Amino acid sequence: MNNYKYDKEKYYCVRPFDHLQLMDNGELLSCCPPWVNHYSIGNINKQSYEETWNGHQAQEFRRSILDGSYKYCNEKSCPHLYSKTGPLAKSARSKEVQNDILEGKLILDHGPQEIQFCYDKSCNLSCPSCRDETIMVSNKDKQMYLDMQDKLQSDYLKDALELVITGSGDAFGSPIFRTFLQTLQKEQAPKVQSIILLTNGLLITKYWDSLSSFAKEKIKYISISIDAATKETYLLNRRGGDWELLHKNLKFVQQLEGVSFGTSMVVQNNNFREIKDFIKMSESYNVQHVQLQIIEPDYHFGKPNYLETWLLKAVHERAHKNHNELIEVVKDCFFDKYLDASSDCMSMTMGPLIPLRYGNDISQHKYNTPA
Repeated sequence: MNNYKYDKEKYYCVRPFDHLQLMDNGELLSCCPPWVNHYSIGNINKQSYEETWNGHQAQEFRRSILDGSYKYCNEKSCPHLYSKTGPLAKSARSKEVQNDILEGKLILDHGPQEIQFCYDKSCNLSCPSCRDETIMVSNKDKQMYLDMQDKLQSDYLKDALELVITGSGDAFGSPIFRTFLQTLQKEQAPKVQSIILLTNGLLITKYWDSLSSFAKEKIKYISISIDAATKETYLLNRRGGDWELLHKNLKFVQQLEGVSFGTSMVVQNNNFREIKDFIKMSESYNVQHVQLQIIEPDYHFGKPNYLETWLLKAVHERAHKNHNELIEVVKDCFFDKYLDASSDCMSMTMGPLIPLRYGNDISQHKYNTPA
């Protein structure tokens, strides 16, 4: 790269150099869709591995990190741009990626090292923060997703160190991802060190024994999305859920050897007052990490009145009638020990809520919330 000079004091996001997500339309992204305004580096159904992973779009994304412009990133959604955490760091976890950045490489000699499976939206729940109805892959689409999965497995997994299943539906609720976990063998992902599962947790005990021995050996972290600390709120936010079954599965995961355990909450108008109790509930199961997220409008984009519906829930937006009350909640010193990286207690990530804690606005829209 011409005129590039590495700055050891500068923060670089490593995601364009090591991360890949495959979406249900075949699009390949190097980051969480809302964090990069759905910027795609190509399509697995239309282009080859080299045309996507090292193609023009991928090179442009990497260039935007190296030159410090971050022009494809959405600072209102990405939790790391503000807090300098996760993939945004002064050094990469992988020596190969660190050398890529040191040398200013746009075309990489290695494949993605972290791959997130986002191409099947199938889930046993229909949470309002994510969808309007239960989504389960149809017989018509099942073969298409399996074909994409085969191509991902044959072309993109050779250098993968970490697999994340899933960012689109449920790791156990999806028959596509279950098939992957039930059949995965070492020769298909020879360098994989860890598998991370994102799930609502309700089907873990039902399907755990059906997973391949290799998959179970490599599962190192399970994140369970709950969105509530009370049964009443849970049944609203996890539509179709079972509060008692959830706790049965939480106990099961708590006892798994060699598996770290996390919980997450999409903060919204009907649950932000339960954040403290959610932390306490998570701690009672010896959870290692809790993640708080803001509710995004993307999932309902284009549907009638989607913006107004979202704004009613988006308590993080400055225009929301309960916004100031949320700020008081997140400023509470109760959270200090969980946010302290040196603390030996359960850790917590507040994501985009962190700016609110320190007096900075994160609003994306200048609208009045409907009464």
